[in-house]
Amino acid sequence: MLKSKNNIVRYWAIFGLRSQKKEILEPYKKEIFNANYDSYPPISVTALAIFYQFFTNPEAENKLKEFCKNSNMDITLIAINYLL
Repeated sequence: MLKSKNNIVRYWAIFGLRSQKKEILEPYKKEIFNANYDSYPPISVTALAIFYQFFTNPEAENKLKEFCKNSNMDITLIAINYLL
C-alpha cells in the first residue's frame, strides 16, 4: 500500500507500520526508507519517525528536527510529537 497513488492510503499504510514491533518492520526496512522521500509530508515524517524510533538512525532524527521548522504547522506538530 506504500506505493498507492492515493496519499491517504499510503499514509495509513506507513502509520500502520509504525505501530508494529521492530522484528515485523525489519523485512520492510527498504520500503519504509523509500517512504521518507514521499511527496506527501505526513508520510515522509512518519517514515522518518520509524527509522528514528526503531532503527536508531541519527539522520532520521536530524530530518525530523528539520520538519519541526516546517511552515505547515500541522507537519511541524507531527514531527514534534514523534520526537517526543
